Amino acid sequence: MIVTTDALILKGMKYRETSRILTMFTRDCGKVSVIAKGARAQGSRFYGALDPLSHVRLVMYKKDSRDLQFLSQCDLLDSHRTLSCSIEHMPFGLAVIELLNITTHQDEINIPLFELTLQTLRSMNAATKNAVLALYYFEMKIIEILGFRPQLDRCAICGLGREEDEEFTMGFGGIVCTGCSSNNQFQVSRSAVEMLRYLQRAFSPKLALELELSNALKTDVGNALRVFLQHHIDGFRGLKSESVFASFG
Repeated sequence: MIVTTDALILKGMKYRETSRILTMFTRDCGKVSVIAKGARAQGSRFYGALDPLSHVRLVMYKKDSRDLQFLSQCDLLDSHRTLSCSIEHMPFGLAVIELLNITTHQDEINIPLFELTLQTLRSMNAATKNAVLALYYFEMKIIEILGFRPQLDRCAICGLGREEDEEFTMGFGGIVCTGCSSNNQFQVSRSAVEMLRYLQRAFSPKLALELELSNALKTDVGNALRVFLQHHIDGFRGLKSESVFASFG
């Protein structure tokens, strides 16, 4: 079957002398692995279109019984050049596609997730600051798309708002008030909870980019999201990109 669809390139590797094997998240087929024969040969028709973070339109020969599909054509729609070339922006873009790769399975179609990822990468690419906040927006929304929307308006255990609490803990279902928390749970400040609520309500990563947060508050928000991701994603131990983007506050 010949399939034409939009895709985001997650990662690639060399194969033999001139070819490449790539993992792509497509709009209409979900995550697929493809082989681009001759992609590394001089004058290849795939030149400049197979880099991670790129948004492409591809044509592939897809067979359900085959794990590796054959890429016939790949046209570059957007390289997200700032993300791919700027040392200050790249780690956040890589974190987005790394998390997308971790949380998706082969051939599972998820159009809302594709659109969320594309929207986030575009916003990051155009951002002049605060790209990490677009990443946090993406993390909050991917949690919701996967069906694990955290309870942030009241305690996930007792259901009370406890507005007098200045600090909460992050539990399996969301925030936990001081009366229900245990000492081994991750502490999160009221300010961080307010920012998490904002990200949950926001309908665009551009709204996250408009926030002005201290580095300490950015760290608190990011840590709270990581704890929640660890609760709900099997085998999640953080992002490899974290060690890079942590240095950019």
